[in-house]
Amino acid sequence: PIQSLDQLHVQAALAYDLLLDLVVQLGQQHCGLFRFRDPGELGEGDYCTRAPCFGPWDGSLATMHRYKLGGTKPVASCITKLDTAYMGDVSRLLDVCRETLYFDRLSDIEACLNSIWTNKSIEVVRVKSTMSLDLADPSSSSLLFAGYRFVSVSLRLNGISWANTLAVDTHICELLLVPTSVAKVQIPAFRAAYREWRTHKRSRMNAARLIKGFGKLLVC
Repeated sequence: PIQSLDQLHVQAALAYDLLLDLVVQLGQQHCGLFRFRDPGELGEGDYCTRAPCFGPWDGSLATMHRYKLGGTKPVASCITKLDTAYMGDVSRLLDVCRETLYFDRLSDIEACLNSIWTNKSIEVVRVKSTMSLDLADPSSSSLLFAGYRFVSVSLRLNGISWANTLAVDTHICELLLVPTSVAKVQIPAFRAAYREWRTHKRSRMNAARLIKGFGKLLVC
């Protein structure tokens, strides 16, 4: 079992290339797209606030630098999430090794999901979808849902020989499947505002849990 963030992060770094190979294959099979980097990130111009662009990728190292890939979650972000969301429980951090595929059509997301489910080289641990959540319906809407539509697949690469060789076959990776129509609104300003809102919301939720717990102790 995972005992520390250091252990988890090393596993994620070793597993990422294996995950990326899988995601590239899925993209080629189901019209999945990758997000291009902003011209400012490439040193080819100023940073812009326009909607992001997407395109297919064959996994070539020669063009890899042009895409904004998931990679491993920065340690600072991991620590923040552990503090604000998981009360320091490292085993609950399931998105340290992550990647995203974007799709123009919902039917391609469905086909990709079916392919993942029947792939013998991976084990699906959890599927989370916000595609059907209704913001106007409190009974069906997550407290942390702000309208971003996606399907999250948590999976293990335990059927891939290299994953077993590197001892990362039990590591849980995250693959996000996102409609391009939704992802196009993710300009930097909106992302920053969302992160601030989510951190504040999680802090309030954790405080509410603590207060509720103390209340039960006082009653007892």
